[in-house]
Amino acid sequence: MVVRLKDTGDLLASKAQTIVNTVNCQGVMGKGVAAAFRDSGAYGEMVADYERRCAAGEVRLGQPYLWRPDAPTQGSEQGTLFDGETIEPAPSLSVKQVLNFPTKDHWKHPSQLPDIDRGLAHAADQRHKWGIESMAVPALGCGNGRLSWPLIGETLQKWLEDRFPEVAVDLHAPPDGAGGPGRIEPSWIDMAEAMAIAGKMLAGQDRRVMAAAFLKAMAMACGGLPGLDSRRTKYLRQVFNQLANNGVIGYEQNRTGRGPLDVSGPLDVSGLLAPGPTHNTSIDWRCEQGDPDEAAIRQAAERLVEEIERLATSRVRSSRPGSD
Repeated sequence: MVVRLKDTGDLLASKAQTIVNTVNCQGVMGKGVAAAFRDSGAYGEMVADYERRCAAGEVRLGQPYLWRPDAPTQGSEQGTLFDGETIEPAPSLSVKQVLNFPTKDHWKHPSQLPDIDRGLAHAADQRHKWGIESMAVPALGCGNGRLSWPLIGETLQKWLEDRFPEVAVDLHAPPDGAGGPGRIEPSWIDMAEAMAIAGKMLAGQDRRVMAAAFLKAMAMACGGLPGLDSRRTKYLRQVFNQLANNGVIGYEQNRTGRGPLDVSGPLDVSGLLAPGPTHNTSIDWRCEQGDPDEAAIRQAAERLVEEIERLATSRVRSSRPGSD
């Protein structure tokens, strides 16, 4: 079934049987869609149930759960549909069943597309048990989750179509169409493209480096990309993690629930450089912003390969007995 993309309107006013609510795992409905449910006055029982589950450690990333009202109840005000259609005037808005969908662990943290991927897969597995017939879905992970709607919107739509083929789904774009604070710079996508090219050049090779060394290699390799400040490794870490969170690069390496560079021990370079599910969309978006410097991107990729090979060789030598 085709997923309809909705550009405007109140999610809670949907005629869909099931409304998806984006939550964290800490019991705080502070902003965004969750705050709309909290402040509606109609979902107090759902909020209390969510807080209880969080306190018991039952709300986890990748495991959305269904909340059903004890009995059908009515709200106090008539609402409107997204396309301007008026809901029938006799009954007011009904309290619907809610699919509480964790998009982040702590409310302070950014969302990660792999967590949303796992959550949609879990919900799809349970859709018959839960009896889901239609859903209204917000822009999962965008807004306060800091994911970029221009990068992930197309992927979300495809996942919903593939995983809920018998369910009528309305996917709501963020009000501003951009996903709030999920800022992505064109130069970041240039870096991601250089990394993907380097990954192909290193295909089949066992290359492992430490996170700090990997960041230094990126700084040296990508310094010539227009608009990219590669002088600060902390900045590059944030850029790379944002790209990984959005599924542009390093997607498989990021499926652990932590940032791909926020781990101890050597990193698998093949996973870091592998393009993710939104990589092609990101390239298309980048071209819409202006023509990329393909020569500079290719040069950055070749330099990155050189640096990684040098680091990997140096690491192997230093780990041999008697290397001191």
